[in-house]
Amino acid sequence: MTDSRTQSQLDRDRPQLGHWLALCFVWALINAGAVGLGISPVLDGGLLDTDSYMRLVRVDLLYQTGAWYDGNIPRSNAPYGDILHWTRLFDAVLLCVAWLLTPVLGFEKALFWGGSFISPVLWLASAFAIIWASKPLIDRDNRPYIIVAFLAQLAVMAYSLPGRVDHHTLLIFLLVLTMGLVLRLCTGRPKGAVAVLTGVILGIGLWGSIEFMLAIFLAVTAIWLSWLRYGRERSLLAASLAAGLAGSVALALLIERPLGAIWAVEYDRISIFHLTVVLAHLLFWALVLLGERVAGNSLALRGRLVGSLLGALAGATLIFVAYPNVFDGAMAGVDPEIERIYLSKIKELQPILPTDSRTFGRFLFWVGPAVICLPFVLGLVWIKRRENAWLVWAYFALALGLYLALSLRHVRFAPYAEVMSVVPLVYLIVVLRRRLDWIVSKTWRDIAQSLVSLVLIIGISGTGLILGYRPSPGTQAAMFAVSGASAAGTGKCDIGAIADFLNKSRSFGDRPRIIATHVDFGPELLYRTEHAVVGSPYHRNTRGILDIHRIFSATDGAESRALLDARRAELVLLCPSPRETLLYSSEAEGDTFYERLLNGRVPEWMQPVVLPGTLGAQFRLYRVLP
Repeated sequence: MTDSRTQSQLDRDRPQLGHWLALCFVWALINAGAVGLGISPVLDGGLLDTDSYMRLVRVDLLYQTGAWYDGNIPRSNAPYGDILHWTRLFDAVLLCVAWLLTPVLGFEKALFWGGSFISPVLWLASAFAIIWASKPLIDRDNRPYIIVAFLAQLAVMAYSLPGRVDHHTLLIFLLVLTMGLVLRLCTGRPKGAVAVLTGVILGIGLWGSIEFMLAIFLAVTAIWLSWLRYGRERSLLAASLAAGLAGSVALALLIERPLGAIWAVEYDRISIFHLTVVLAHLLFWALVLLGERVAGNSLALRGRLVGSLLGALAGATLIFVAYPNVFDGAMAGVDPEIERIYLSKIKELQPILPTDSRTFGRFLFWVGPAVICLPFVLGLVWIKRRENAWLVWAYFALALGLYLALSLRHVRFAPYAEVMSVVPLVYLIVVLRRRLDWIVSKTWRDIAQSLVSLVLIIGISGTGLILGYRPSPGTQAAMFAVSGASAAGTGKCDIGAIADFLNKSRSFGDRPRIIATHVDFGPELLYRTEHAVVGSPYHRNTRGILDIHRIFSATDGAESRALLDARRAELVLLCPSPRETLLYSSEAEGDTFYERLLNGRVPEWMQPVVLPGTLGAQFRLYRVLP
């Protein structure tokens, strides 16, 4: 027989269980809709972007060779090979998922299906995590709004659909965990173990991508503000976070790199540079603890500010002396020509500043909730400046301001801005609903409150979707093509079909060949065939990107032939489109090599290949004669 206390506990748990079941149902409905409507091409064996194909190529190569430390992909940037800036963290996650499914599906299918649904699973995990993260600010009765608001963030959804084999959803999950831990460090009586765990999670995120340096900056700033406000009682907390961060970064570095390469300096993935930065941060807090212990009490506010300034200056000087290229950022050492001819054209790196109704719609789609929340949060920072909650809202203000500013420059940061806007957005809804209790009659109260909730959660991004994105009938929704390349099977360039031809053709299926084609086609061709490609859409493949551009944009056919010979390329593949024409047109006098091929002026050292059926209307394939 159940006693009254147990029954009371069950009664409290039932609504929570109902929320979780509703969350799972909505999540499943969204993913089923994406697959069923063709937004995600996984049922046809396709993925959503170039990175997804290259990630599976990379993990399959790791599985075949077991060479954890050797990230070289020999068939990319052929015949020299290509080493990406990605780390092994997400590779390991995919490999574990594939191993679990291999007994049922076999490794190849296990990798595809496990990879295709890893982002939706991490999205669901993030949704559960944000319910937990919001508890210090959002009461139980209003947590359903957290669920709806998180699932309604369209930029996050775009990165989380089936077919996106991408580490961004892992970073989103880690960001949500970090947010929840930071909120607990800024409220109540935080424990040192929570601070250490926060540092560990931050280090794991940095291992996943250097983009997580922003989350580290926000967490470190929040704990520093806490120390400024409360003094000595928070310095040990800050030192604990710094120790957890330094320890996890050091361990990640040892896992990621062989001992002989530990001292290699790289700015676009975790390296000794990043360990130096977090160790300098740890040293600052160790000196603070030492100073407080010697002095026997906490420094005055002015002393804490002066000490912080001196510590920041000393640390920045040390790091600049040791790493003079640090201010060049992640793209240090990248040829500026790559920025002009390729990086500036990648969709993820485009700005989203509104200039007309269409761009304003995209602006609302990507960062509308963050734009609404930022002034509200800034107001809370001022209103609650004398309360303990001030730290929480200062953290959100910094996060929204930073991610929103970066999103305006590069759209790839918009999902992080959306994640950081969910809790403030729901808090705003709660405040407005309570105000409506006072100013709206009982008859219209429920309608008014529901309308406010609907507008803030769905209306802003939904309006942006309507204004900014109008997909053509019969094509996949353009709003989800956020990477530099087209999704599989979209538009005219069906890479899967041409790959199938190359695999089955007696002329080309007998052995691997090197193909010169648009860099965005490279990853899918690597995944679907045994052939190699010259170019791939990654900033480290400078030589491949430049060579492809020079081959097709050269006005001298001899220059194109020399570059093809140097690459030992045997096939040239084109998919005529306005995008290719714009990319390979020349301002100099004379037609480019690409334009001459389109006009049927094929040089004598090349031979057109007759393509069957609809492939002939999509592609041009040429054999380079010896």
